[in-house]
Amino acid sequence: MKKINYLTQLLFMFLMLSSCEDSSVKNYQTTELSVLIDITSSNVPSLKHINSEELIKVFNINSKNKNAGIYRQAFLTETFLNYTHQFLLKGVSSLLMSNSFDREEEIKVFKNKINDAVLEIQQAKMNRPSSSVYVPLCRELIRLSKSNSERKILLGYTDLKENSDYLSFLSKSARNDLKNNPQKIETYLQNEMPLPEDLTGIVMFIFHEPNENDNFIFKRLSRVYKSMIEKRGGKVYIQANLLL
Repeated sequence: MKKINYLTQLLFMFLMLSSCEDSSVKNYQTTELSVLIDITSSNVPSLKHINSEELIKVFNINSKNKNAGIYRQAFLTETFLNYTHQFLLKGVSSLLMSNSFDREEEIKVFKNKINDAVLEIQQAKMNRPSSSVYVPLCRELIRLSKSNSERKILLGYTDLKENSDYLSFLSKSARNDLKNNPQKIETYLQNEMPLPEDLTGIVMFIFHEPNENDNFIFKRLSRVYKSMIEKRGGKVYIQANLLL
């Protein structure tokens, strides 16, 4: 009889704990990470720091928490975004009701996919002299602005050196505008594709190791990008490598 009462108490406690975790309510955190890679030759030094383990740490996922993750990766070549990798790890509504072995396997698969994605970056040929940078970055910021994820992070491995019909830093006039009137550069960019007015909750990291040839352009351009995004509520960090 005592044994039956004990089992009844255990069952009651389990049901009480389960009821506290309403499966219809999202009670986990989703981290959305977009990685955009500029495959110009000047960007090679920046990519030597890219590391799958560091990217995985961004998600804060393990078998003891419920967190979800969304990973996207694309190369910056043209004005459109062609994702070479796009996958997710589903969140868990209730750890009590989920299978821990299944969760561990799902996390393992997610991490392996990130490893494969980073390997593709490391093996890519970085031989383009220049590329279209702003429009694909803007497209991704627009997409992130519409996302309901709690954490939205954009990693841009790029020298920001635009070479498009509307703006090319291969021309002397564009470089002069950047030096003497950087507001004019922002106007060119915004006329081509406006940024969303609200970028609150989005964190962007720009990674590049400038050399003596592109240091002038990168420093000034990164200030333009930082100003455009932060006055709309986003945050921008300019670094040589990923330090979250």
